[in-house]
Amino acid sequence: MSYDTSRAGRFKLGDTIATLGVIGSLIFVGLEIRQNTAATEAATLQAISDTHTNLLLEGDQEFNSIYGRVLFLRAELSELSPDENARINRFYIAFLSHLENTFLQARAGIVSEEVFDSYGWRNRLWATPHFLAQRDPILRVAASPEFAEFFKERTADLTPP
Repeated sequence: MSYDTSRAGRFKLGDTIATLGVIGSLIFVGLEIRQNTAATEAATLQAISDTHTNLLLEGDQEFNSIYGRVLFLRAELSELSPDENARINRFYIAFLSHLENTFLQARAGIVSEEVFDSYGWRNRLWATPHFLAQRDPILRVAASPEFAEFFKERTADLTPP
């Protein structure tokens, strides 16, 4: 077996080695991107969970009392003072903003549709008569038109738990 030791032969061997190096580098970069994507998705999911937990745990004793009356005692609008209505509406706005962010992340492929579908929709604790009575005005203030339409469709047949 004879090896081509001419300048052209060495150039061809160099090209082959360089091509293999480039292919190996591309495979490595692809694997790194895949790992980074998985890590980013995990961090995003954790941030979504943290935000939801913070929304539910946030507030002082007075807010927790208001939310408890709305959630468990099914207080109506007329049963809350203007200040109590304002506080609970700020909570709803924050929660809707959180759901909209999750909606946008699902549309962008950052979180899966399964995660989005399970998040916030199965837990209908927020679907109180108080919220449902104010859904459309709150959506006009707190959501993009695209999310507001989606949310209205998603909650059209919603009844409180």
